[in-house]
Amino acid sequence: MSKEPPRVWPAFGEWRTWPAVNEEPFLSEGHGTRNYWASVRANPGARETYLGLRPGAALDPGSILVEALTDRSKSRPDELYVMEKLGDRTWRFLVVSVDGTIDAAAGTALCQRCHAEAVADGLFGLPRPDKNNRPDRKDLPGLGVQKEKTQTRR
Repeated sequence: MSKEPPRVWPAFGEWRTWPAVNEEPFLSEGHGTRNYWASVRANPGARETYLGLRPGAALDPGSILVEALTDRSKSRPDELYVMEKLGDRTWRFLVVSVDGTIDAAAGTALCQRCHAEAVADGLFGLPRPDKNNRPDRKDLPGLGVQKEKTQTRR
């Protein structure tokens, strides 16, 4: 029995040409839990809607978003988290290595569960300064993602 060769994500050659939608990298909340810098890129058809994300907004089928994670001690991305819009509120989630291969072992059930709690169309949006640099979303205590408590000195 031969092992199947790794699948390469078809848009791997393109994603680097899409401009980042965030001005500066930010600490990832859901992927890597604040141990990674994140940068989000969107294909041309998704960019404007994603930048204006608000409750009720929806991206068109064919939209692709990529969150590239870079370990805080390195300068190159370690892995990519990809969302591809297939249809009305239907997304495909992929974890892609830096060489373009799809991580077949990465379960997407957790991705689907977490993104079901997002603010709009399964998307959290970029961190917002008026929200303590966090996306405008519900806390997800079941996933261990909670707001940091501000400590006061006495």
